[in-house]
Amino acid sequence: MRTRLVTLTIASALVVAACSSDDSSSTAVDTTNPPPTTEPAAATTEAPVETAAPTTESAPETTEVALAEFQTLPVGPYDVGVTTLTINADTDRPLTLDVWFPIVDAGDAPLHRYTLIPGAVDTSDLAVVADPSAIADGPFPLVVYSHGSGGLRYIASNYTETIASHGYIVASADHSGNTALDQLLCTQDDGATIALNRVADVRSVIDEMLNPQNAATAAFVANVDPASIAVTGHSVGGFTTFASVSGYENDLGSVAADDRIRAIIPISPSIGGDRPPLDDDIDTTTTAPERVDPCADGDDASDRLTDEEREAARNRRSITDEQLASITVPAMILVGADDTSTPVEPNVTRAWEFLGSNPLHRVELVAGQHQSFTNACRYLELMPTLPEDLQTLALPLVSSWAAQGCGEGIMDIDRAFDLTNTFAINFLESVFRDAELITDTNTAMPDDVIYMSK
Repeated sequence: MRTRLVTLTIASALVVAACSSDDSSSTAVDTTNPPPTTEPAAATTEAPVETAAPTTESAPETTEVALAEFQTLPVGPYDVGVTTLTINADTDRPLTLDVWFPIVDAGDAPLHRYTLIPGAVDTSDLAVVADPSAIADGPFPLVVYSHGSGGLRYIASNYTETIASHGYIVASADHSGNTALDQLLCTQDDGATIALNRVADVRSVIDEMLNPQNAATAAFVANVDPASIAVTGHSVGGFTTFASVSGYENDLGSVAADDRIRAIIPISPSIGGDRPPLDDDIDTTTTAPERVDPCADGDDASDRLTDEEREAARNRRSITDEQLASITVPAMILVGADDTSTPVEPNVTRAWEFLGSNPLHRVELVAGQHQSFTNACRYLELMPTLPEDLQTLALPLVSSWAAQGCGEGIMDIDRAFDLTNTFAINFLESVFRDAELITDTNTAMPDDVIYMSK
């Protein structure tokens, strides 16, 4: 078997404080035979003798539970297969879907190769090319992943693969009209269309992963537990995660709340603050400073995001307080504490204030940035292998991603992956398999994690 089975154990020790007592009492006086009384030569006044009441002091009993040492979660017990298929959200807009799934033994199957753009190939560290018929016997929970604006269905493959290795089926679609290729080719849809389509995409993925009549997904249907479905997404995918549970509408239409979703993990969610949204744009994933819009006319200063425009983008509001309050399923928000694209304030703080989720958990990675949750750093390493014309096309976009994920002062990307996978998978296990959740009440949190719950 390609992977190793490692069991995460949490040890706890019980320390009981010793009890002690300090008793004192007064000496009794014999009054049965009082001494004879003699008349004094002169009257005297004698102060009464004060006798202190007996006291008993004892330390209260206390029970303290020693916190377990924090350990990152290793790859799970299953090998991981991945396949690419197509589903039809509607007749005009087919969705390309990657599905990762647990398999018992990968054997000598080749590792899967993700194509960023033609010529730029990222070879998986874990997942192998596999037919859906190789899936291990389920049923397994289903996790739907939603990529960020201008992203890719496999942009967080370390995350999606590791979840699958723990016995989950993970499905992620390219949000057509809002992918990296759309951004590079200037075919990206307007913001209102993107928002509505994204939420509809998640519903379509769940529909087809439960549809035995769909030949493309039928092999998975018998192994999906329809009562155990979670959604997770990064950046605008975080908005998509929230809106899939609350429901969403704009001038172009509406998508109903999906009550099949039982848990959510929004990552660096892009939901803005208390300003109303702009009608034509919900993308608050602003990029590195001085990035030129490749689809703008000309190449002068007017094509660059100003500080004011960037700040306005951060504060746009893509989901209402009322919609957040309507979400009651268990939730865990993951974010980089130093995120400058979708900063903790207001994107996470507003969700933290208004979400109705019970329970609700929040994990901030100290020195984590916006792309600490994606493969941006891996993609940057691929750039020198490309022909010059492809580098010219892709390098500005990939560099802007990498500037927010790797470099001096940013959390090491492997550490960010380990923390993300540990908290997210442990949360899923607590929701769907009654595992003990890692919290600050039972585990000593590492210095590079800020943990909150309510």
